[in-house]
Amino acid sequence: MRLVPTSQLLAPSSASTSTHTRSSTRSQGYRNSLDRSMTTMSSTLIREPAIFQANGVPLNKSSFFDKLESRLQMKPKNVIFLGENHSDPSSHILELEILKRVADLRPGETALSLEFYDRSAQSVLDEYLLDFIDYDTFLDHSHPPANHKDYRPLIDFCKANKLPVIAANCSRRHSRLMSRQGPDAMEKLAEESELHRNFLLPPLPIQQASQHTRQISELQWESLGQRVWTRIA
Repeated sequence: MRLVPTSQLLAPSSASTSTHTRSSTRSQGYRNSLDRSMTTMSSTLIREPAIFQANGVPLNKSSFFDKLESRLQMKPKNVIFLGENHSDPSSHILELEILKRVADLRPGETALSLEFYDRSAQSVLDEYLLDFIDYDTFLDHSHPPANHKDYRPLIDFCKANKLPVIAANCSRRHSRLMSRQGPDAMEKLAEESELHRNFLLPPLPIQQASQHTRQISELQWESLGQRVWTRIA
């Protein structure tokens, strides 16, 4: 989760009634499969998360939020990155607590950015936040993650408090384009399409990871007992 600038709306696209009906039928089946896949997760024991500082020293939740408040007051603009175990419900509960605290500390200055929704879902996400469509319609058109229910409280909190939510991820088709054809293809696409240049693609040119970032990533993989097989581009 990241706190980032306000998003923009994409122009709505038209669709025939028959096409919408077929899409809704397929999407309903997709949602049902997503809901079934969440059955096991919903029975997972939700526990209070343990919090540690960077040096491994434990930190209780009260002290954690005190430090968060202190850091937020140090700078006029802040970006907070939250890593998570996607299948751990307690992490999503903590994310919501953090979002609420930040929104309370910085009213009118908070936005939520979600990795699980890609840029092409921004328009339908905005329509849901603005209450033009219901949640099921949002799911029909946003390619949601299997555990979308875990992220709904975050989105609905922003909706209730009129906070922007950014669908931040790069789409799979653009990730594949980058993987198969490299950065030149991405830059060519951006040159040919204003929509891609200004909205759908990440900032170009794409920068390579620094040596420091590579070293950190390799150490993280090694700590999990795995060997890094691919070079980080």
